[in-house]
Amino acid sequence: MRGLRIARAARAARAALAPRRLAAFALVVALVVALGHLAPPAHAHGASDAHLSLQRSPGGVAVRLDVALRDLDALVGLDADGDGALTAGELRAREAEVARAVLGAVAVGVPDRACTPGVPSHAVSRRADGAYAVLRIALDCGGPVDRVSVDYRLMAGVDATHRALLSAGDDARRLVLRPGDGPRDVPLAAEPGAGALHAIGAFFGEGLAHILDGIDHLAFVLALAVAAVARAAHEGRGLRTTALGLAGTVSWFTLAHSITLALVALHGLAPPARLVESVIAASVAYAGLEAFRAARGRARATPAALVFVFGLVHGFGFGAALAESGPTGRSMLAALLGFNLGVEAGQLLAVAAVFPLLWAWRARPLYRTRLEPAVAGAIVVAGLVWFVARALDLSPAIPWAQAAGG
Repeated sequence: MRGLRIARAARAARAALAPRRLAAFALVVALVVALGHLAPPAHAHGASDAHLSLQRSPGGVAVRLDVALRDLDALVGLDADGDGALTAGELRAREAEVARAVLGAVAVGVPDRACTPGVPSHAVSRRADGAYAVLRIALDCGGPVDRVSVDYRLMAGVDATHRALLSAGDDARRLVLRPGDGPRDVPLAAEPGAGALHAIGAFFGEGLAHILDGIDHLAFVLALAVAAVARAAHEGRGLRTTALGLAGTVSWFTLAHSITLALVALHGLAPPARLVESVIAASVAYAGLEAFRAARGRARATPAALVFVFGLVHGFGFGAALAESGPTGRSMLAALLGFNLGVEAGQLLAVAAVFPLLWAWRARPLYRTRLEPAVAGAIVVAGLVWFVARALDLSPAIPWAQAAGG
């Protein structure tokens, strides 16, 4: 009997230590990942994309070009201190040279009309694949323009993979431009009866791609699914009840981010990107912690109000991504509808792919005792690393910590 009691006590002690071991392991992983990525990155150059937006304005054409800082470094040598990290300060120091290099390689003209370029403005934005310089310039053509000619030669002879993803005109038509293609005729006026449908279809694809590329948003939804299945397993709830409960939670998240996405798109309400990105990361860490507690049988359902608040913040991230795509004026409502539908479709695809697997595994001892808390712990770690990187503006040094949504 004494031996049996000792064995039971040993098993109880191991069970009590398991969460601490997992937490310690997660902390070690976080430290290793952070230390491994804080070193200045060698800017490995994969596929090179720029983003060009051409929109009609009352006086002519509004041009926006987003070019990766790594591409500008290859053109004009931005990295003045040679530390491998490209900064907004280094861009500001070379603004005039950057403007000459870019504007000399991107010719936008209007047939049979002379246009006068205004003074270009510079800014820096973040995309999923790194930091980008944003150049805006207004072409004064003496009135609205229905079509333009674009001759794109940026990075010619420097990077054979480079291309520009063009969004143009009232119906947000999409084109791919490559150096050496020669002048392209690009309509800016919407085709009668086809503009809205074209824009909805184009931005549906943008929204779908954004959510599937947005690992932070997907991590949040995954944490909700893990927590829902874990609570169902501990409380003995059935498939229908669990699925409806998860659908309700995701619906609150969807409603909230739809509201702020519309506010950003239609009214220009845009909090500081660094704040939005940091709070999104914190929401991921919190959702992961709730999933971890649910896996240990210690958590109730996450309050709908809290999910709604987090959804509002994620919506600001989605709105920033939509704004980067360049829709304006009459195309904005159609773009907003298409983008939001694309985001929702991607979200549903993610839940539909994950939930059946989690449900099928919920009763397996290996999943319940090892994999479930490990997945939740990994989400916590990812959220914390993202939060530190974004709050302290370390994202350029930690590539996978950059905001996909903002």
